[in-house]
Amino acid sequence: MALIEQLENDNWQALLRMFWGATLDILKNDPYQSVGSSVDDLRAWIRQGGVGRIKEHLNRQMDLRQFSVDKKKAVLGFLEILFHENRRQLLELVNQKVIPPDKHDILSAYGLSELEIADLLERIRAGEHPFEDWMYAHGHSAETIAEIYKIIDEWLMTQGILPPSLTKTH
Repeated sequence: MALIEQLENDNWQALLRMFWGATLDILKNDPYQSVGSSVDDLRAWIRQGGVGRIKEHLNRQMDLRQFSVDKKKAVLGFLEILFHENRRQLLELVNQKVIPPDKHDILSAYGLSELEIADLLERIRAGEHPFEDWMYAHGHSAETIAEIYKIIDEWLMTQGILPPSLTKTH
């Protein structure tokens, strides 16, 4: 059954959690493994455009199947919980280039808004270290911060903003 059909079941949360876990496991260990259609839906969508693409496809399909507003909110809210619970795995998959980086994915994984990012950039230009301060204040480890810097550095390098020799500064 397609994922959207599974979401019509009474136990949709348990099913979605199971399919999400299987998707992450498959992406980590064997991205081309044959899977059922629900996991295949999630795998295809996340590889096309990150978690934003999953939400986009599910929103469209929930509209087509006429899910109630409350059910749509519940599904999207539960997805956010799953994304948050698995943010480290998502960042690892982005870092390994299994799934594409998505600014919104990274921002939402760490609870940052566009306005907060603009403020952080201004403070960085002024010589402060607001990113580390914010991350430590919100309970993130030095290891997590280093992972994020690695993702950012790799993106800057692929965009030609940073030369490869400067990516080892963090």
